[in-house]
Amino acid sequence: MPPVVVVMVVVVSLTGAGLASQLRLESAARGAVRELARGGETAVAVEVAERIGGEGTAVSVSSSGQWVRVEVTRTPHAPAGPMSTASWSLSADAEARLEPQPARGRDAMSTSGASVLAWTGTTTTVVAALAALGGGVLARAEAGTAADLASLAGADALAVAHPHPCRVAAETAERNGATLTGCEQREWDVLVRVEVNAGALPSAVAESRAGPGPSEVPET
Repeated sequence: MPPVVVVMVVVVSLTGAGLASQLRLESAARGAVRELARGGETAVAVEVAERIGGEGTAVSVSSSGQWVRVEVTRTPHAPAGPMSTASWSLSADAEARLEPQPARGRDAMSTSGASVLAWTGTTTTVVAALAALGGGVLARAEAGTAADLASLAGADALAVAHPHPCRVAAETAERNGATLTGCEQREWDVLVRVEVNAGALPSAVAESRAGPGPSEVPET
């Protein structure tokens, strides 16, 4: 097999592995920040992120006022072979709004975080195509994270009689790299729709709905 073909195969394999690892980090950041938003302990949230992100995942938790932020990072290295010296840095983050009385029974249903995927290797048309496709996949994952967290924040705000739950949802979406394009209150549920810029590809869209469990709905 010609050397250039060998390199291309390795590059494609590494790109696929990097994309899979990035998606795991997106899920790790979302899982951890949702644990914190529900009032969970930091140690538990870190454990969630490490378990989802995989071996070598580093977790950073910070807060500012009513907002909590989780950032997860990982630096995989290429296996032995033509590109054994290659490595790439992966990161993902998510933010959620804390409420004075976390609604532990509240959950989100999504139809679908800021992210970075960078590495050094041979530039080819195949790699460029994979990069574009990967960017679209990551944008969709980011949209899903933003939609889930926005709907949860809106539902939590509604539960504590916040006058503008959709404004809370909009800020949550923005803090997670998305734009809120739709928000609707249906009784005690909040439904949101968000978009994330995917570069040359169409914008990634996600929708989510959150509200209290049946036992938490106030009697009328």
